[in-house]
Amino acid sequence: MFSVAVGIAKLELYNNLRKSAMVADDGVSTMFPSGFVHLPKIDGEFIQQLCAEQLITRRDRNGFPVREWQKVRERNEALDCYVYARAAAAAAGLDRFEERHWCELERQLGIARPPDVVPAIQTLDNPEATHSGGLATSGTSKTSRRVIRSRWLS
Repeated sequence: MFSVAVGIAKLELYNNLRKSAMVADDGVSTMFPSGFVHLPKIDGEFIQQLCAEQLITRRDRNGFPVREWQKVRERNEALDCYVYARAAAAAAGLDRFEERHWCELERQLGIARPPDVVPAIQTLDNPEATHSGGLATSGTSKTSRRVIRSRWLS
């Protein structure tokens, strides 16, 4: 067990929710800034739960300002799920991923990339050896189940 800085995760989410998509130079395609929140087709209840808290500043008994998160509505499960998913992602090392790591992960999962991407990480023959980062998969055969683990935690 470890503690989670929920205030920081909530602040990060709320700042990312403020970001808007931009139109590229060609005037047709859409560009998304880093951290942009892509929401699928979801109902209004989910959005209300995601935005169920607000950051307020109040004065303590000595007159000093104290910032705290206050519920606007009773149900906030979507926000809690985001906070703990964000903490799990940080614990797994996703904060340290560079573009090359994401490219390698997409290659391993079989997701097609545009031709002008950063070169993929070179794979190691011995995944148990010491290394400085990257991804490793269990096995090279084409099976229906693949385990992908981060070398950041090794």
